[in-house]
Amino acid sequence: MAISFETILETTNIAEVMEDDEIRSLGKTVVAEFEQDVASRAQWTTKTTDAMNLALQVVEEKSWPWEKASNVKIPLITIAALQFSARAYPALVQDTNVVKIRMHGEHSEEKLERANRVRKHMSYQLLEEDEEWEEEMDRLLVTVPIVGCSFKKTYFDPDLKHNRSVHVLANDFVVDYWTKSLATAERLTHRYHLRDNKVTEHKRSGFYLDIDLGTAQKHTDVARETKDASQGVLPSETKIPRELLEQHRYMDLDDDGYDEPYIVTVDRTSAKVLRIVKRFEEEEVEINAKNEVAKITPNDHFTKYGFIPSPDGGFYDLGFGHLMGPMSNAIDTTLNQLVDSGTLSNLQSGFLGRGIKIRRGNARFKPGEWKNANMSGDDIRKNIFPLPIREPSQVLFSLLGLLIEYAERISSVSDMMAGQSPGQNQPATTTMAVLEQGMKVFTGIFKRIHRCMRDEFRKLYRMNQIFQDAESEFYYQDSVNRIFQADYSDPFEIKPASDPSMVSDTQQALQAEAVLARSAQVPGYNRDAVERRYLEALRVEDIEQIFPDPNGPNALPAPPPGPDMIKLRLQEDTAKSNFLVDMAGLVVKAAETEATITKLEAESMKLLAQAEAEEVGPQMEIYKLQLNGMKDQRQQLVSMMEKLSGERERVSGMENAPGN
Repeated sequence: MAISFETILETTNIAEVMEDDEIRSLGKTVVAEFEQDVASRAQWTTKTTDAMNLALQVVEEKSWPWEKASNVKIPLITIAALQFSARAYPALVQDTNVVKIRMHGEHSEEKLERANRVRKHMSYQLLEEDEEWEEEMDRLLVTVPIVGCSFKKTYFDPDLKHNRSVHVLANDFVVDYWTKSLATAERLTHRYHLRDNKVTEHKRSGFYLDIDLGTAQKHTDVARETKDASQGVLPSETKIPRELLEQHRYMDLDDDGYDEPYIVTVDRTSAKVLRIVKRFEEEEVEINAKNEVAKITPNDHFTKYGFIPSPDGGFYDLGFGHLMGPMSNAIDTTLNQLVDSGTLSNLQSGFLGRGIKIRRGNARFKPGEWKNANMSGDDIRKNIFPLPIREPSQVLFSLLGLLIEYAERISSVSDMMAGQSPGQNQPATTTMAVLEQGMKVFTGIFKRIHRCMRDEFRKLYRMNQIFQDAESEFYYQDSVNRIFQADYSDPFEIKPASDPSMVSDTQQALQAEAVLARSAQVPGYNRDAVERRYLEALRVEDIEQIFPDPNGPNALPAPPPGPDMIKLRLQEDTAKSNFLVDMAGLVVKAAETEATITKLEAESMKLLAQAEAEEVGPQMEIYKLQLNGMKDQRQQLVSMMEKLSGERERVSGMENAPGN
């Protein structure tokens, strides 16, 4: 039965208005397609499980070449992941301004203020309101280098009344392996577990359909079982958490020939649908001239954080576990062979002849122990034949060093990159150049992580567009700030971004120091801004107390002028007074000149009138020329007086300005 589009827009749980047969069919389809996607990435899952075993140092007892043989695992992948996380976390979350803002179009004071409000509010949401965001980000930065990718789920939590952005393991985020991107994925499934008590709570609150799901069953999950085993978690036969599938997919529920985006939540064991909600907002629906749905822009909730893109074009990226797995196994095998060889060489073993006259059985020696034998020394030597066991091979030892060297090249974990001194004879410039080259791999990966953070921030920006109050206050950076929903109205003028320009404290400090030195040599720099950036690069706390903003609330009062400044100001005041006196004299003289010209003009006009009555000819032309010349002089004098008056007013304004 088709559901009207208006009902879809108004219904909280669309499953409540669907037929039972349709619900059952949809639940089976969701589970079947989920299993299909899991099968498509089976090879990747196997490699990922092996990578996690290496990273978590999972040790299994060996039965070959003998029971409890050496099974040492060098933690190369673990060291590489910790090194990456230690560099990435402070580079990504440098200070309280986690979210940066990129402005487009003309920059105005109003747009700048709006960008500052959004920057502070989103940073507050991540660091203060969503208390788990930093911890989730820290976990992600440890997981990504091992597995190759991890995910963030961004949504508005109706219980907590604020946005959340939680970490989702790649093993629990299932798409078809050959999917190109999240934006073009036909479907994607988030697998998570809930206790029966929590499921019951959701049923009684109306969040889920109130239906019987039966007894929960445990599904095979190699990665999770391996993780539990490494952490000493024993499998439980009771209180098995229920596995739920939240599938983001497209369906045509209104039978108009166009598939709309929905989120379907299904219990994996019973394949029963618990909840169906639309994955779009009404304003994102485009209607054509025929009153048909032409396009729907879905709400994207997941952000992929990738490490190294897979060369085969698969969706899931590669991590150190994939790149170093075979080499790590070779290193462990070589090391264990050396240990086993040393064990055999130390313990010794061999054959005893029939002529040996000692008590049979276990003939082990303790340190400092002597045993009696009923035979001569020559007979003992003739009846004991030790196995020809060699000491640990020097060739294997050299091979082990070569393998470790290449593994460190892959992971960029060398002595200097790990913080160890390169020696006393290497120049500092050479050391910096080597470190810069060593950071190239990390720099490329950091930029990918920054790009992913930008996408996550823009999803949070979209959530604020939908759920933010019209006006609210929040306390951040030791002050009360205000935010308006209208600040999130236009996503094209301002966009949240992440800063990919810095990848280490050293680089940031060097750049700030270079700008500081340059500002001392070249005029035109904003010295206050340069100094503040330098202090921020040094991670100095309470900068506003040490170097306050001259326009801020902590601005210091202007210092009293010194003797030299007072003398200079007196000289300036004297020069201004003399200039004003001279200007006043010129104005008076100009006024007198203007009066003289006016008198001469009147006399000339009188003579001209008499001449017109009594004289004719050349004398008349002479009078006219004299009168025109006086008019020109008068006009020039008026222009000069206007300039003098303007200059006088300007100087008077300078004299009366604040600080003078």
